[in-house]
Amino acid sequence: MTLQKKVMTAVIGLLLLTLLIIGSVSQWLVTRSVEEDAGNKAMHAASVISEDQAIIQAMTERNQPKLDELARRYEHVLQADYVVIGDERGIRYAHPLKERIGLPMIGDDNERALELGESYISRKEGSLGFAIRGKSAIHNDSGDIIGVISVGFLVASFESVIGKQRLVLWGMIAILFVIGSIVSYLLSHHIKRLLLNLEPKEISRQLMERDAIMRSTREGIIAYDADGQYTFMNDSAKRLCEEAGVRQTETFLRKNQEKRKDEIVTYGDISFIVNERYIEEGERVAGYVVTLRKKTDLELLTLEMQQLPRIILIRKKITFASADVIFLKK
Repeated sequence: MTLQKKVMTAVIGLLLLTLLIIGSVSQWLVTRSVEEDAGNKAMHAASVISEDQAIIQAMTERNQPKLDELARRYEHVLQADYVVIGDERGIRYAHPLKERIGLPMIGDDNERALELGESYISRKEGSLGFAIRGKSAIHNDSGDIIGVISVGFLVASFESVIGKQRLVLWGMIAILFVIGSIVSYLLSHHIKRLLLNLEPKEISRQLMERDAIMRSTREGIIAYDADGQYTFMNDSAKRLCEEAGVRQTETFLRKNQEKRKDEIVTYGDISFIVNERYIEEGERVAGYVVTLRKKTDLELLTLEMQQLPRIILIRKKITFASADVIFLKK
């Protein structure tokens, strides 16, 4: 597998795992939030209904038709799935289904209301299905517990709300995944370009080859960055600098935009032949490479002989130019 594919796979895998965790946690939080809102609403409604004087009077008088009428009215106003009223024994006096009036309330969650007089939230399965229920005790004027109010929101009724929120949530996560996949591709492609389309093994091999070449060559090689600060020097260059007493390796660099070829430079009693070229990165200069080697007298003489025709040609041009000036003066 290529480096680009490895980077893409790693980034996409990490992105997918992160989004799945975020999605799962967010889905749990959404469900919990909806259920908590429904529970708080049910408990508050049950508390309010239990304090209604009409409810208290009808329960005191055991007026079942009146209790059922009031329960249905509250059910409509609250948009609850049901409002059930029971006596101190848990026998229904009001229920959405008439045939279930007079039967015991289901769920075994009335104890805290009937025994302790508390208001609380219950998550139980009743005769109409699993629901989030608010419970509250009914007290008469003497403070005695005479009944219980149960306001319920069926889980199935707000599953559609949760379902819509889940759809939006996972839709956003899918969009983020697509965007992240595109970004991972662009990132891996950019990394590949930075590495000159080379794989890590190829880079490692080339570095080892370069190190071997640098150590074995007799020429001194010095690399500089774009600011002229040296970044690399092989062993031969170090030895030559020590022999010439050169401490500032920047002295070899001219930072020319044109190549230097076989230029003779003398430091102390040692003459070097220096070559320099710049490294291009796009349209800008990214650095420089200078090579130098110590010249013997024979090599210096050979180099001077190679440059002699050029010197003669320059002198001829100067002579002809001088003759033209003299002729014009006459």
